[in-house]
This record gives sequence, C-alpha cells and structure tokens, in this order.
Amino acid sequence: MPSRSNLQNLTKQRLDEANALLTLNFSDAAFYLAGYSIECALKAVVRKTHDQDNFYKPDRSNKGNWYLQERIFREFKTHNYNDLLVLLGLSAKFELARVSNPQLYSAWIDIQKAAWTEQYRYELGTKSGQNVSDLIKAVELLIIWISKYW
Repeated sequence: MPSRSNLQNLTKQRLDEANALLTLNFSDAAFYLAGYSIECALKAVVRKTHDQDNFYKPDRSNKGNWYLQERIFREFKTHNYNDLLVLLGLSAKFELARVSNPQLYSAWIDIQKAAWTEQYRYELGTKSGQNVSDLIKAVELLIIWISKYW
C-alpha cells in the first residue's frame, strides 16, 4: 500500500482528474475516479491509524503472528466505503457528522445512490455528465470530512 502522504496526494489527484475528464465528457472515467478518490482517502486513514509499512504483506518472520496479521489486514483490502468506515472506527463519528451537517448528509445519500464499486472501471456508456457532476460535488464534501482523520 502506498504511504499515507502518497494516498493523500492520490486522493486529490484522482479527484482533479475526475473533474478534468468530466469537462471533456468522459463521464464513465470521471465517475470511476471520483469514487476511487474516496477509497484512497479512506486508505490514507488506514495508514495513519495502523502505521503499517507493508500493510498488504504481513511480516512473515514473526512465526505464528503473520497469519493473524494477514487475516486482519485482508479486511482492509475492501473497496466498500461503509466497511472501511466501520473497520476504521469512524462509522459512529460519521453518523454524528451526517446528522449535524445537512450538506454532508445529502452528499452521503448521493454517494450511496451512485453505488460505486471498483467494477465500474470496466463500464462504458453508463453514466451521464450531470449525475457524475453531482457525484463529484458529493465526493468533495466527503473527502473534506475524511481528511480530518488522515
């Protein structure tokens, strides 16, 4: 897994790329990168929270412990935002933030409706420009909230 600062930079870069692609009417690619930027942001929190250099490659020199590490770390390989929020211990904080911030609440609804998965990297002609534009705005708000924890 890339370093925390690389993931932070990647989050911003992928969101900038999504905006640029949307401007050029590449809605499907913009949609994918907007969703991916959320994942990168959450993975930056993983890096901060767990401070593990080789997160996806547990230390096999530690007999017996590497298997447990591998099983635990496997859970963080998910692309599911809700699962990552739970694994990071942020789901209750996010729920409180959503309730107290109508914009964040609305953004989360839009993100959930978009139903982004990593499988969208294989899609063509499924997203309209306006829907993607709305998603990007929602993603920007969510990333502002996530960045408080990375």
